[in-house]
Amino acid sequence: MANSLPSYENPPIVEVVCGVQFETIHDLHAPLTGKFWAEIENDFPTVQMQPTLEPVRENLSGEGSPQAMTLAFSTLPPLPRIWFVSADETELVQLQSDRFLFNWRKQDVAPVYPRFEAVFSRFMQTFEIFGAFLDKNEIVRPKINQLELTYINGIDREEVNGQIKSIHSILPDLAWRESGSRLLREPEHVALNSSFLLPENLGRLHLAAGSALNVKTGRPALRLELTARGINATGDSSIEEWFAVAHEWIVKAFADVTDEGLQTGPWNKYE
Repeated sequence: MANSLPSYENPPIVEVVCGVQFETIHDLHAPLTGKFWAEIENDFPTVQMQPTLEPVRENLSGEGSPQAMTLAFSTLPPLPRIWFVSADETELVQLQSDRFLFNWRKQDVAPVYPRFEAVFSRFMQTFEIFGAFLDKNEIVRPKINQLELTYINGIDREEVNGQIKSIHSILPDLAWRESGSRLLREPEHVALNSSFLLPENLGRLHLAAGSALNVKTGRPALRLELTARGINATGDSSIEEWFAVAHEWIVKAFADVTDEGLQTGPWNKYE
C-alpha cells in the first residue's frame, strides 16, 4: 500500500504522532513511571512533566457530537503526562494513565523526515516495552479504546520560494473572492476545521488549518494538521491494519487539499 502513495523529497512535515488511548491504569502511580523510565533511559534521557490530556472518543454512531469527552473519577490524584525525550529531541514518548504517544519532531540536527514506516516501528517498539513493563509489574495490560495518528505540517512562505501569496496558494479549496467594490480583502488570519469519516467505520479524519508564525524565523506560516482517530483494537495486527489505513488517508488527504504546484515544486513530489 505504501508504495502506491505519493511521497515527497522535501515534505513540510514538522511532527508525526502515533498513539493509543486505553482504559485508565489506576495502578500506574508516579514511582512506577520512574521504574519505566529506567527501561528506556538510554534512548530517552530527559524527563518533563506536562498537563494531562483529556480523553477524547470518536462518536461513530451518527448521533450527537462527532467527538465526546470522557470523564473519569478516582480517589487518587491524577498521574501527570510525562515526557521522555531523546538526547537530540527528535523523539518523544508521552505517558499518562490512559494514553501512550510517540512523537517524531523535526529538529535542526535532524531535519529529514525518516518516513512513516520508521516512526511507526519506533512507536510499536516503545509501546511493547511499556506492555512488557506492565507484565513484569503484574499490571494487566489495559484495553485499547482508540488509536491516533497525527501529521503536523508547517508551511513557510520563504521555504517554498515565495510561491505562497495567500491561503488559496496553499489550499486551493479556500479561494477568497475579491472584487474592486468588496470591503473584505484577503484575511489576515484564517482557520479551518473539517472532519471526514474513514471507510468501514474505522474512525474519522480531522483536518485543521490555520495561520501561524514560524518561531525560528518570525515569518508568517500555515499550520496544517491531519489527525486520524478511531476504532477499538485488541492486538498488534489490528493496530497495524488500522494505522495502515490512517496513514493512507492522511497522505492522500494532504495531496487532495494542497496546491499541486507546491507538491511538484519545492516539496518535490514523486510517486
